[in-house]
Amino acid sequence: MKIKNTALMMIAAVGLFAVMIQGCKDSSGPDGPQELSVESITVGESDLNSAESPSDVAVDASIVVVFNSEIQSSTATSDNIKLIQDYNDTEMPLSISVDGPELTITPESPLGNGILYRLQISGLANMDEQSLGQLERSFTTTGTFSPPGMLANWTFEESAEDVVGAYDPVTDGVVDISYVSSRNSEAGMAAEFNGSTSIIEVPNAPEIASTGKFTLAMWVKPDTTDGTGNFVIGAGGFNGFEVELNRTTCKMAAQYVLQDGSTGAQDLWVDGTGNTGFAGWTFSKDYGDNGLKDVIHEQWTHFVFQYDSESRIGRVYINGELAKRQNFNEYPSDNPFYQANELTFNSQDGLGENMAIGYYSDRSTTIYPWADYSDTSTNHYAGLMDDIKIYHKVLTETEIQLMYDSES
Repeated sequence: MKIKNTALMMIAAVGLFAVMIQGCKDSSGPDGPQELSVESITVGESDLNSAESPSDVAVDASIVVVFNSEIQSSTATSDNIKLIQDYNDTEMPLSISVDGPELTITPESPLGNGILYRLQISGLANMDEQSLGQLERSFTTTGTFSPPGMLANWTFEESAEDVVGAYDPVTDGVVDISYVSSRNSEAGMAAEFNGSTSIIEVPNAPEIASTGKFTLAMWVKPDTTDGTGNFVIGAGGFNGFEVELNRTTCKMAAQYVLQDGSTGAQDLWVDGTGNTGFAGWTFSKDYGDNGLKDVIHEQWTHFVFQYDSESRIGRVYINGELAKRQNFNEYPSDNPFYQANELTFNSQDGLGENMAIGYYSDRSTTIYPWADYSDTSTNHYAGLMDDIKIYHKVLTETEIQLMYDSES
């Protein structure tokens, strides 16, 4: 009897072992471990797994990858998943999440416009320890080229709203503005300023003006037939920053923090003659005997003004090319602007704190006798303006050239 019971126990054990083996085999499929493969990839509403790379992708779109089996979340890391900005090979910061077989990849901040991005995935594994080989896909974001990180952007498509979203005009802050065709069909519409009363006021000029790294880009087509100047844009005038043009020159005047902690205004000025005879003028493009007249007179011109407090260098680009470089490190050591620091806003009584597009300062400002909004003869901007972009970062020369080429 003992022998018979032992035999039965052995048969039962063998059967149980067979069931266990079959169960393990079933967890990986009938033919062993299941290989990891991609079933679909989408970016926003676009198919990223097709033969043609999608374009017009929203800058805030997430990428969703669906696999044929559940993936190990521990393998979904920034080492294995990269989104690369093609023109400068910059890796974009990503938020990565896993839900069973679904992988979601979201840029931590909006991408740039009109830029090719490359998605690279490798090293992922499923629960059967089966790894994915190298996968690469690409897509292009919507719009013309604009590097990521814009603080504000006014495109004037029948509206003065900031398309980034934080600096829409204040209540009743759009005065006598018309919208007309811009420089080309791709650019859409532009804002038209009448030279006497037109103005757009946006909030928080001190916030816009106070920064260690600054870039202002814009397209303008000024009416300069009478030879007078034009106040193009102003955040508190020179107590913040302001841009003005006349027939032969342009400048950005701004308020800087000095080494002793005080502040002062200085012009980043392009005279168009190639002159480098002033302190800190390390480069000045020679535009010929007429200065900038042949460049800006009643035609669309792209301007970029920027300052970098880390290098203490300001630059102006006109139509994608360097027109002026000014270096505060090259000033005499006893000059108050020697090694000046960041841009700032010098608040004062009688100084309005809205930024004015189309004038030197906002309508509430009373401290500038030469720039009283109510005086229609004081160089109100006359002409067209489009695609104003402000960054609290310094764009590279490559980015500025790409922006100009894309928007021309």
